[in-house]
Amino acid sequence: MTEKPNDYRSRMDAIRTEQARLKTAQAQLIEKRKTELGRLFERMDLLGVDDDVLIGALLELKSALSKTGDARLARWQQAGVTFRGKSDRKAAAAQSPHDVEDPIANGPAK
Repeated sequence: MTEKPNDYRSRMDAIRTEQARLKTAQAQLIEKRKTELGRLFERMDLLGVDDDVLIGALLELKSALSKTGDARLARWQQAGVTFRGKSDRKAAAAQSPHDVEDPIANGPAK
């Protein structure tokens, strides 16, 4: 039995609605990540660092990520764990109550 045109239309409308919700969720997650990175830079006192220096450091990170088994990654990860262990208590106290909820975890809009 074939579906009626109205069935296709309603399914397509539902898909478009879900696509719009996912696009919004993606934008919210990107903004949340940007905010988190800004806070991290602030906690690490890196806001005043020259952009070219930051770009160079990030290019080194990108290079290390592209190589399997790059020893720098393990060192950097351990340094990050140590830093976060010392600073997470301070950050938790200063965290904004207006953080964006995870829109993906909330599921489809009803």
